[in-house]
Amino acid sequence: MTMKEQVLFLLMLIFLDWVLVCLVERLSRRVPGVVFHLLYGPGVICHELSHFLMAFIFGQKVERVFLYRFEGRRDGITGYTNLRLRNSCVVIFISLSPLIICPLAGYFLWKYLGINFDLPVMALVHEICIWDKMLFLYLFVSICLSWLPSATDVEVAIKHWYGVLMAGIVVGFLGVVFIKMSEWYGFSYEELYGVVFFLIKKIEEVFKAGIAIKFFVALLFLIVRCVGAGRQNLP
Repeated sequence: MTMKEQVLFLLMLIFLDWVLVCLVERLSRRVPGVVFHLLYGPGVICHELSHFLMAFIFGQKVERVFLYRFEGRRDGITGYTNLRLRNSCVVIFISLSPLIICPLAGYFLWKYLGINFDLPVMALVHEICIWDKMLFLYLFVSICLSWLPSATDVEVAIKHWYGVLMAGIVVGFLGVVFIKMSEWYGFSYEELYGVVFFLIKKIEEVFKAGIAIKFFVALLFLIVRCVGAGRQNLP
């Protein structure tokens, strides 16, 4: 698979991940509140900390952070980070930071789990049913449900489109400088290609695991919803 095909495949995975996130969020409205908060709590906290961390790195003033709002289930805002932007060029990095930091956290959680899907079902269940692995699996599930930028994040990025454009120009310029420096210091394109290809493959591994888990969660919520509807229809 070429680099172009690899990037397109990763974008397709992200789109599929977004579709499943929307489906899970829609189905989760019918589950009990305690289940909803347990499922989304750690992921939303990681999401908001991503914004906070990226804002701190770029020297932006954070006015207020709500890591998790229990009343957010009603209004759809389970957490938020208010900033006073000093430089609109960095807004794209702050808005999309959950797409970078949360999958990175998910990657280390998934590597720690080390789940071997080639095992028989009972052996796989026995391997997972250890308290520390169950805890890390729970955290991974929650984080993968919240690692995509929210609608508000995308809206803020679009609102500051000029900053996004400038950031793209700066990143492109730095990329050209990096390539030129690699030529001067003898760092071959093949090595650079290998590093980028390796990183993309690792990102794909995390998103594939997240997509599989979201599909399972959506299926579970759908079954619960159908069972609940069936009970309501009983005489």
